[in-house]
Amino acid sequence: MTVQLWDHDDLDKDDLIGKTEIDIEDRWFSRRWRSLKHVPVETRKLYVPSSNIAQGSVKLWVEIIPKEDRATPLWQIMPKPSVVWRSSREKRVKICRRNLS
Repeated sequence: MTVQLWDHDDLDKDDLIGKTEIDIEDRWFSRRWRSLKHVPVETRKLYVPSSNIAQGSVKLWVEIIPKEDRATPLWQIMPKPSVVWRSSREKRVKICRRNLS
């Protein structure tokens, strides 16, 4: 799984802050991981493709819930839509939404 963090700019394009890779398969098949009652909070370093130096870090946790065990719907995390004005005379607005599923 790839986790990416982006900044949101109103006037310019959004920029990648950094990303981290998490091996879900390794955790899923680990007896130790599956036996945990509470998943630990992790601090993951964030990298950009142009550098081997971490650009920061993010604290997160990973829960793996089999589809048949879901009692509640998954969280919907939608970014704020970006609005771009073409010019002051044209009233065209471009609204972009990213699908995170």
